[in-house]
Amino acid sequence: MNFEYKIINYSDLLSDKNTSHDLNIEESFESEKDKDDIQSTEKKLNELGKEGWELVTIMNNKFFLKRVLN
Repeated sequence: MNFEYKIINYSDLLSDKNTSHDLNIEESFESEKDKDDIQSTEKKLNELGKEGWELVTIMNNKFFLKRVLN
């Protein structure tokens, strides 16, 4: 069995997001931006899953994926 591998930076999964590093202090545990980032990441990972990609691990803000080559 042969595999193909892909490495994606976390920031690349956050499509169409403002990458500003402005300090944003909020009282809530999870800010709206965090919720948006989570939803965006889940959506992208689900899209990759439909293409056959499987998440292997996450290390240093990088997502390591693999899929079986036919």
